[in-house]
Amino acid sequence: VNSSLYSKAFCSYQVESMKPLSAAESSDFTVSPQSGAKIGSSSGSVMSSAAAAADLIKTLDSAFANMNQNAVAAARDAEEARRNARTASELARLYQQQSYGAGAVRVAPASFSDAGELRFPSTPKSYTVDHSRTFTPFTPLTPTSTRKRPDGSPAEDVLTLSLELERTKQALADERAMHDESRLELEKSTQKNTDYEDQMEHMMNQKETEREHHENAVFSLQTDLEIATRRVKAAEEDAEQALELAKTNVEAREQVEEWLQRAMDEIQTLRAHITAQQQQQQLQLLSQASSSPERLAASSDSQSTETGGALETIVEEDIDTNMPSRPARALVAAGRSILQRSMKEPMVLVPSPGDAAERRRRIKERLDSAASGSNYDSPSSSKSSPLTPPPKAQPPQHHLGTSVEAMDICRRATKQLKESGKRLRLAGRWWTGMYNGPDELHLDAMARHYCMEVENLVEKKSKEINELESLCSLWEGGSASGPKVV
Repeated sequence: VNSSLYSKAFCSYQVESMKPLSAAESSDFTVSPQSGAKIGSSSGSVMSSAAAAADLIKTLDSAFANMNQNAVAAARDAEEARRNARTASELARLYQQQSYGAGAVRVAPASFSDAGELRFPSTPKSYTVDHSRTFTPFTPLTPTSTRKRPDGSPAEDVLTLSLELERTKQALADERAMHDESRLELEKSTQKNTDYEDQMEHMMNQKETEREHHENAVFSLQTDLEIATRRVKAAEEDAEQALELAKTNVEAREQVEEWLQRAMDEIQTLRAHITAQQQQQQLQLLSQASSSPERLAASSDSQSTETGGALETIVEEDIDTNMPSRPARALVAAGRSILQRSMKEPMVLVPSPGDAAERRRRIKERLDSAASGSNYDSPSSSKSSPLTPPPKAQPPQHHLGTSVEAMDICRRATKQLKESGKRLRLAGRWWTGMYNGPDELHLDAMARHYCMEVENLVEKKSKEINELESLCSLWEGGSASGPKVV
């Protein structure tokens, strides 16, 4: 038996099973009466069966040769050859057990229920291929046991070995396919793990960036909170200083009003003394007139000249002080600056936290200088010249009629008014040293001018206090709402 034919047939068609043979096809393998008689004439010898088996093997060889030419026909012929080989082996086994007569031998194969008689042709028969026949996958048959296997039947052994070889090849192919699939799955899993690791690393970097961003935001918020706390504290300190300044200004105003009242009392007293002195001089003139008329005329002319000059000076002073004048440039500049600051945006007025200490120091010096009543450049100069209240004026008495005492009182009042005006830096000829005449005769005009200047100064300080209070309230509101630093 050519084993290569079996291996080629089963490898090329992957062990396909065939349908049962038709009646026409199975008739070719029916044992005819003539061939049966020929086999029976050999007295049941084993050699006749071996010759029949050899003829059958030749038939199988020719069938496998035709099967190589056509795939479908080769598979069918292989199945037919396998069945014929099994039938032949069964016949050989029967011949070994018993001897048959010369009659016709008819054997019905177990696997062919409707195939008819099995005939062994004397010569090989040509096979035709039916391409219209459908095939079913081949199902391997279990090999026959050793107990039932006849001796000297190599065809079935070769067939069994071929089937086992094909099963092994198929199992090996399946194992290789499973190995390839497992390798592909492993590569896919490795790629997925690599992708997941990359995603995890990206997410970790992103979380680290977010954490740093949140830390920076928290630090910025803490810094803003600290700045806002400092601003609130500075605003509270400024508010306290503004309140203290307001209280100091109120006390200074009350003190100035008290001084003005004392000055008015002194002025009334001096007027009474001057009137009494003039009456006394008139009485002296009248007494002298009776004694010497010429001396009376000369003294009266000189007295009238002095009195007229004094009266003219007083009248001129009254006219100068009562006439409406143009407001001072400093007052106009202060009003303009207040209007400009009020028209600016509130954000501009918010100070920078870096200059808060310097700003508070300057404001404190300004408030201290304003509280002391002077505008000197250095704090030492403001402390060296404090406001000293004048001594209380003595109430008018009827027995003070001497001119010397009245003139002393006028000089003291004039001196105190001048010193106070210089300390307050008042505008006017009384306080700038432009007037060189006697001040005792113009005490009334000096007092009125002093009162006007002090009232203007108090009004100016009140406006500055209001401005500082509004600035403090603005800072407090800006600190509470968290303004931006300009």
